Amino acid sequence: MAQNKRRKKAPLQQCSKKEYFRKVFQAADSMQLDVDDFTSEEKQLLYHTRPKLHQVVNPDKTISPTKLNRFKILIRELNNKIRTAEGISFKTIDFIYVYAFMNAKVIYLVNQYPDDQKANKRLYEEQCEMLNDFYMCYATDIFCTIIRYSNPTKAYYSAHVEENYTNQYNQSLELTPKICAVPIRKKKYKIKGQIRTIYQMGKMYGNNQFEWISVNYRNPDLNISSVAPKLNLYIQTHAIKRMSERLDITDEQSINFFLWKNTCDNFEIIKHKNTLLAPVKIYDIKIGYFVVEPIDDMLIIKTFLFITHNCTPEGDKLKGLTGLGKNDISYWKIDRLSTFVNLDEEKYPKLMQLFTDAGMQDLAQLKNKYFDIESIQDANLDSLREYLKNSHQYKNAKEEDVVIHA
Repeated sequence: MAQNKRRKKAPLQQCSKKEYFRKVFQAADSMQLDVDDFTSEEKQLLYHTRPKLHQVVNPDKTISPTKLNRFKILIRELNNKIRTAEGISFKTIDFIYVYAFMNAKVIYLVNQYPDDQKANKRLYEEQCEMLNDFYMCYATDIFCTIIRYSNPTKAYYSAHVEENYTNQYNQSLELTPKICAVPIRKKKYKIKGQIRTIYQMGKMYGNNQFEWISVNYRNPDLNISSVAPKLNLYIQTHAIKRMSERLDITDEQSINFFLWKNTCDNFEIIKHKNTLLAPVKIYDIKIGYFVVEPIDDMLIIKTFLFITHNCTPEGDKLKGLTGLGKNDISYWKIDRLSTFVNLDEEKYPKLMQLFTDAGMQDLAQLKNKYFDIESIQDANLDSLREYLKNSHQYKNAKEEDVVIHA
């Protein structure tokens, strides 16, 4: 009987030397660096110290090959996506090419002009800054990927980038992104006589960090000086279903992003009549509320109400102005995101004035927005990066990460 042959692991694909130089010099030129005075010796250093960026791996085998392949494709697409800042177009991958460009130049100058410490230090600091920029953009691309697929009813994901130097003398940087699945937490609970399945909400950081969300909840009926206990945040599938129905021009990945964005930090709770509400925003525009209820040591998100619905402050005000009830709101479909995105303000000025009088004037800004996941994440890139910075978990390019060997 023939023995099974072990399949050899496919080697990391490398582009040719000519193609590699083209990509590096193109990236350096796009960032307005002088590429004309690069010597042949510097080119040799550039090639021999080239960084190696591996595809994402799943070390604990908790992700299916199909899902892992989706991660690989999406991360590669985000790394090569053209973005513009301060009049300069760039891609995430450009930063690692420019880092390689500057790394070769630093090593060359330190060898050729060891006494010119001031100039070498300046270039070295620029190199560190470039590596830091790459880490931030790269971490953000990976973070955008895991947010799209993290859902409290299916799975959460955490990620980090493993860094190695394959040769301590030529400083060839090697990076391997690693993504792991975090199993969901769910329980069955009796709510108003009905057995419901509830799912615990979590949030991701950089550097493989993940935590289950807890909210400081203070009973609005108690004295303000009372201690606010931390309650674990849970959600019913009903809330996610209603959110998907009412934000009807968004897809599942966008819903996953909105769930994360509106629960990861500053979970505000207000009381309206006898209902506890947590505002939900898209593009910093309030579009509705989570209805929440504290039970034991949990705060449960029960459903999602569009801002025009009865039982919201704005919805009740609209009802008082127009007499529209719950069935009317649904019939005229003014409880859907698509209605406001497509609403012709010039054709219906009186209707727009009613929304303004009810405190919903910001909904008019939705007409100028895009609701595919790429546009949503692009619009939130600055806040995503700030989130990673504030968590102190993303990979910083520290001074000790880059060592110059003369």
